[in-house]
Amino acid sequence: MLKLNSQDSYQIYCQGTLSEAHVRVLHLLYQPIASYQAISLYMTLYSELERRHMLNIESTHFRLVAMMQMKIEDIENAAGILEGLGLMHTYLREEKEHRILAYELLLPLDASDFFQNELLNVLLYRSLGEMDYEKTRYAFSCPPLDRHLYRDVTRSFGETFHIDLDSSEGLGVLKRQGIYEKQKQQIPQTTYDLDTFYDGLGNYQIPRKAITQEVEAAICQLGMVYHISPSTMRELVYDVLDQGKIEVDSLSERCKRFYEFESTAKTRQVYQKPTPKRAPAREGGSMREKKIRQLDTLSPYDYLRALQKGAAPTARDLGLIENMLVKQQLPSGVVNVIVETVLRLNQGALPRNHVEYLAGLFSRKGIRDTKAALAEASAYIKERQISRPKEKPASESVSQHPDAKAVADFQKAMENILGGQS
Repeated sequence: MLKLNSQDSYQIYCQGTLSEAHVRVLHLLYQPIASYQAISLYMTLYSELERRHMLNIESTHFRLVAMMQMKIEDIENAAGILEGLGLMHTYLREEKEHRILAYELLLPLDASDFFQNELLNVLLYRSLGEMDYEKTRYAFSCPPLDRHLYRDVTRSFGETFHIDLDSSEGLGVLKRQGIYEKQKQQIPQTTYDLDTFYDGLGNYQIPRKAITQEVEAAICQLGMVYHISPSTMRELVYDVLDQGKIEVDSLSERCKRFYEFESTAKTRQVYQKPTPKRAPAREGGSMREKKIRQLDTLSPYDYLRALQKGAAPTARDLGLIENMLVKQQLPSGVVNVIVETVLRLNQGALPRNHVEYLAGLFSRKGIRDTKAALAEASAYIKERQISRPKEKPASESVSQHPDAKAVADFQKAMENILGGQS
């Protein structure tokens, strides 16, 4: 990995022209993955190149540090992100006590190509979440033309222009080559062990010619996105092999199903792990002690199943719990409190935004035990009741609000639990 120095010089190159459509794709599709610092660096470099009318005048990185008000380490990190996403190539020339870097900016993919790229599409989905991803995708969608309703009356080149074959004018221009090179591919370069994949291909009777360039690119992208080993990928490719051909869409769907099955199985293992043993609490005791003992004893999987009257949790709900257990590092008892709070306040539903909000709140406040989680949940419900806009007189029944009764019942139960003394 190249370590930048503020005294290193740099030059900027770009063989294409950045359009408004490209800028929109950069900000709405690439930025959620790359971070705003990386896209800001891209735009700064392109603007500097544009201002100089394509003249490659050397500057030092100290200029970038001053212009962007970023540390050299942050610029180095942002440049690495652009390289990884296929938006920039970096070349190094070393001279005596002096280094020169050439930054070659590559144009971003078109929106349609971006959404068809397995790697970038999934990364965007994970960065934005389902709701915002669909909004973003809709912003770039265009209704297809129903060609059955029309008749094609487009004129050809020959119908519009006349070429005088007897004239030699312009032949010199046609002979000039190499001035305008084709823009390099902007697809991110992936590192996947294709050698291992191909080594065992014969055992599955998969013809080598079935792995076209398009299929190979999809294998690399899908393998990285879903963390599928080359040996497993061979089996999935074999599953979608049809008359010696492999459809990329079929392979993508098969990998997605495999990932969902594997992640659900692993998720069940995570949730069904026995809770670490605590000091034995005495039998009986107050309502509070019994509740805390219940929350601490049951795994989030079993507790959610109990709250759902025996119904097994869905893969989506298990994913929410996994985020709290693994990413937020919350204890299982605290997770159980969050789950029960959200379920009761949302009439048996587990909205992702509500769960993630409470998990983040508990994590930032450093809540690590069940007793503190119950107290925080009670305070949260009180605050929620106070902040609720009162559209009708206070004397009106709480049942007039869709979830007011559930909130009131849960609040009363919390107060009883927290108020109980041994």
